[in-house]
Amino acid sequence: MDMSIYQNFHIKVARFSRVTYIRIVMPWILRNYTDHYLYLDSDMICVGSLKQFLTTDLEGKAIGALTYHTPDRVAFLKMKQDVYFSDGLMWIDVNEWIREKITERVFSYQGADPRRFKGQTQDLLNLVIDGNMKTIPNLFHHKNKDFSVQGILIHYSGRDKPWELVLDSDDELWRHYLDISFWESMPNPLPPKKPSYYHSFKKMAEVYGERGETWKRIQCLFWYSVLKIRYKL
Repeated sequence: MDMSIYQNFHIKVARFSRVTYIRIVMPWILRNYTDHYLYLDSDMICVGSLKQFLTTDLEGKAIGALTYHTPDRVAFLKMKQDVYFSDGLMWIDVNEWIREKITERVFSYQGADPRRFKGQTQDLLNLVIDGNMKTIPNLFHHKNKDFSVQGILIHYSGRDKPWELVLDSDDELWRHYLDISFWESMPNPLPPKKPSYYHSFKKMAEVYGERGETWKRIQCLFWYSVLKIRYKL
């Protein structure tokens, strides 16, 4: 993908990438192959059947997505409708997306003051769609780490990623799928011993403390201290 066409879009958080903006042109890329497609962020895994999307009626809307009650974000963006959705999971009607010129309307925000937004593509898409979308039910497995919730998708949306450290059974499940994939396994559950990961060692110490694994907890606290000092210096 030629990334030069996205250079005038803002980056809200330093660790994020403009690669996120590729999702706004996907319907144009896929229009010759399909009428509908499911977009999922790359930090998700699926632990159940996705077939239910094939029977999801978008009722003439371009997008079906999960919504959140975020009145502060809606007010900040000055949206007309009190509907804010996540662009990390979107069931998309390609033809309707193109008919509504969603790609072109998002591109109209190039060069806008980054202070107008709290996010990247998600804010821009919500401004363009402004509630004209189909709400779909929550599909997340162990939503908000509630392990009684059974869904089909795990979204590793936080700062700590399972390819960096293993904090719970969801992270272990990601490592399991890695083990049976074509890619090389990552047997070490600890994060890299780099200064920028000092906070992760503190979390690992908490996990080992809860498990009663004292020696591993001490080791993590040692590396937390050393790496934090290096980071501050």
